[in-house]
Amino acid sequence: MGLSTSAPLTRAVAFVDLEGGVKSVPIWDAAFVSEHTAMRMYAPHTKRQQSAIRRSLGRGEEKKHLVSQANMHAALADHVRASGPLTVVAWSSQEQRVLRRALPDDAFAQLSFVDPLPWVRRTFKCSNNSLSYQGKDPDALLPRLGVVNAHPHTALSDARALRDVCLAAMRRHHGEPKMSYAKCVDALLECVCTPAWTLVPAPKDSVQML
Repeated sequence: MGLSTSAPLTRAVAFVDLEGGVKSVPIWDAAFVSEHTAMRMYAPHTKRQQSAIRRSLGRGEEKKHLVSQANMHAALADHVRASGPLTVVAWSSQEQRVLRRALPDDAFAQLSFVDPLPWVRRTFKCSNNSLSYQGKDPDALLPRLGVVNAHPHTALSDARALRDVCLAAMRRHHGEPKMSYAKCVDALLECVCTPAWTLVPAPKDSVQML
């Protein structure tokens, strides 16, 4: 199946989750996760968001990645530019749409997008495909693949759950429980046929800055 190579990834890939960025709610939590590294930034502006952030952080980390709401889009753009060409793996098309509205054209052009959700639905036929599922149904996606999301609806925890779901799905699908991270990601991109969906960039004057 072409999965025996141990070569490193030939492209930069990040599992991404954003909280907010739709309707009138600004982006308030964002995370980009890879194998051993993660970048998170947050700008909570309600008590509920502040509480969610606080519960998801270790002691003493409350201000480590805090940015002002006014600087959230600029911080995202700086991270994307510094990453260079980047393949974003996200659960559905929402992150792509949010980033299209939030990023300037030069930063958005660095990104390509992959949505593994349709492939996971077809392959595993789970009763619930939510990354935030907290129930006991053994046929739901997270328990079926042995993945735990400790703090659902926060960006870092959801992005890590997405990564772990994709890795577990590839290992189970190929019958290789010890398949490396690089092999899993390459297999994932092959399975979901990069890019899984494409949006034509909106004209600059029609982009809504949230």
